[in-house]
Amino acid sequence: MFKYILLGIAIFLIVMYAIGFFLTPTSCVEIGTCSSCWQPNNVSLTSDYCPNPSVACNAKPIDQQHNAVVDTLFCACNTAKSNNYADKALNDRIEQVFTNFFNKQVSARELCDESSTYLVNVFYD
Repeated sequence: MFKYILLGIAIFLIVMYAIGFFLTPTSCVEIGTCSSCWQPNNVSLTSDYCPNPSVACNAKPIDQQHNAVVDTLFCACNTAKSNNYADKALNDRIEQVFTNFFNKQVSARELCDESSTYLVNVFYD
């Protein structure tokens, strides 16, 4: 009887490990109505950020995260600009995300008005 209990526990642990391996959670960044997500592992995908956009390439988690944050900031900047930076909560969130990710202090207006200086996507392998 004890053998079957140990065998059951071992099978349960193996199944839980397999489920955890195949169901890796995504991480996301959200600013207002703008959001992007990335995987915590390497992903093969077709993207404008691949050397050849029509051929799949490898995207590392750090590069996925970088591009997700940059894309979300671009989207949020477009919203902020269209409202003439009137939404203080949105401006604050833009500044917070930028500071947390890039470790630099800059106002939402400066960031968004000069986005090509601050927000640059990276290419995948």
